[in-house]
Amino acid sequence: MTPLILCLALAQSPAPAPPPPGSRAFRIDEEVRRLASRPLWPGFDPAKVPLAIFDGERTFLFRHPSPPPEFRRVADRPETAVVAGQHPLVRANTSVAIGDARTATLLLDATEEAPVRESAAVAVHEAFHVFQADRHPKWGGNEVDLFTYPMDEPVLLQRSRLETEALRRSLAEGERAAACWAAAALDLRRARFSQLGESGALYERGTELKEGLARLVETRARGASSRDPVFPASEFAAADVRSRSYAVGHAFGLLLDRFAPGWESKLEAGAGETLDALLSGALSTRKASRPCRFTSQETARALDGAKRSLELARLTREAVREDFFRAGWKLVVLSDDEPLSPQGFDPLNVERLAPGEVLHSRWVKLGNSRGSLEVLNARAVTESAGRHPLFEGVRRVTVSGLPEEPAVRESPSGVAFEGKGVAGEFRGASWRRDGQTITVRVSKVP
Repeated sequence: MTPLILCLALAQSPAPAPPPPGSRAFRIDEEVRRLASRPLWPGFDPAKVPLAIFDGERTFLFRHPSPPPEFRRVADRPETAVVAGQHPLVRANTSVAIGDARTATLLLDATEEAPVRESAAVAVHEAFHVFQADRHPKWGGNEVDLFTYPMDEPVLLQRSRLETEALRRSLAEGERAAACWAAAALDLRRARFSQLGESGALYERGTELKEGLARLVETRARGASSRDPVFPASEFAAADVRSRSYAVGHAFGLLLDRFAPGWESKLEAGAGETLDALLSGALSTRKASRPCRFTSQETARALDGAKRSLELARLTREAVREDFFRAGWKLVVLSDDEPLSPQGFDPLNVERLAPGEVLHSRWVKLGNSRGSLEVLNARAVTESAGRHPLFEGVRRVTVSGLPEEPAVRESPSGVAFEGKGVAGEFRGASWRRDGQTITVRVSKVP
């Protein structure tokens, strides 16, 4: 065939048919079912866990025993139901109660399609949280403690980073050196925890159990090598305690794979309550010829780096705060006498900006007996009504950077508002506009 004829033939070929609606979600669920055949964790079968997937247009519900009435069954797929739009309970990659069943939830990026295996592995991660909630409800850090975690102490941050580096070296070394550096990490942890205090230590250990093990299971599903990086090439940010706990728990799991095969069954049976305690027991019979220690120069560099990181974090918080309160249209909700309580938020996207101020950069829902508001894919700052930055109630919430003026509807019963990224309604409320700021004040109902 000549080039001209070939070009004409190609030009006349029909365009490929677009994928059927929901095909990404179906492919991911099918991959989850395939991954279930892998030895992920004793007694855990992700193919038996209900899964909700929002694909940018619809929310699909797989394997749910009794879908809520707003969902309709999908033809030829008796175990699948669907509803248009993003279901109000599917707000993050997490696990939530939908109807009468705990359900793993997965959000797909509508603009960037990740590989099916990667998305399915994340779904397995969230399904493992459903398994954990049923089998181990006490696993997990208390998010209340994270908001009061001491994040401005240079020595604590120095020891945390040395502990991370010792774990990094342990994962990379041969057996004898690996055991030596793992023991060094545990020694550093004991010294750090004695200064950190009980609530901070409980938060880290609980998060390592819940999130670190879920990440371990996710990497097993993905087929990652034990030599793949666990920690980022650069240090964790000074305030990034939560993400670091994910990685440390994952590292403990990999080291236990190496030094205590079958440790998962022992943990399931209740033999040991923390991952570092299990690892310490596994290492107790291994005697190193000499202990692994950081040099005085390495220790000094870690302290200098911690001080610089804390100063950078302070300057960054100030810049973020200034930018937040300067940008675009704003909606402010003030509750005079009854604080707003957090009804849901994304713990991966929160940051303390100042005493009593918390920035929510993706999702937060707050309410009281008079109503509620929800911020999704927009930035909000909450100001506390008590000593705790969030969990003793919120007296003011500010949503900033809105691209256009929110619509406000006033009625004899109260005020409702809606804009790109924010919506809410309160009884006994009034409102006013001042330049590009709309303020809704919730007052006591007579």
